[in-house]
Amino acid sequence: ANGHVKPKPKGVLLMPLLPVLCCLLYAPCVTYSEWYIDELFAVLRNEDARGETSLSQVFSNDFWGNPLWGQSWTHKSYRPLAVLSFAWQFRFLGEDLFRPQPLRTFNAALHAANSLLVLLLLRRLGLQKWASLS
Repeated sequence: ANGHVKPKPKGVLLMPLLPVLCCLLYAPCVTYSEWYIDELFAVLRNEDARGETSLSQVFSNDFWGNPLWGQSWTHKSYRPLAVLSFAWQFRFLGEDLFRPQPLRTFNAALHAANSLLVLLLLRRLGLQKWASLS
């Protein structure tokens, strides 16, 4: 250790900026104040997403809260982690989640964080810095 700091290659500091900038594409939907039809049924009218059912029921229902097996119709869209994130947001935000902006803001931030984590993983696996952005 001779006291010298190894300089970072150019562009390394800019790399995390690209996924964040891509997430800015979601800014209009974050600020839009009305519920989209899918959000209305998948979140507000879904007991699983509101955290009103058991964990086992969340894992045996589709994205819309309908039983995967049984008499009722379902198109089998199975996304329990998304539903659990909605339930967590309802618990955390309470009545504030009856507005769509907090839900969309959380989802856009989660998407940005996941994009950065994938970028870091690809870099750790040895991909070239700009190849890992594709």
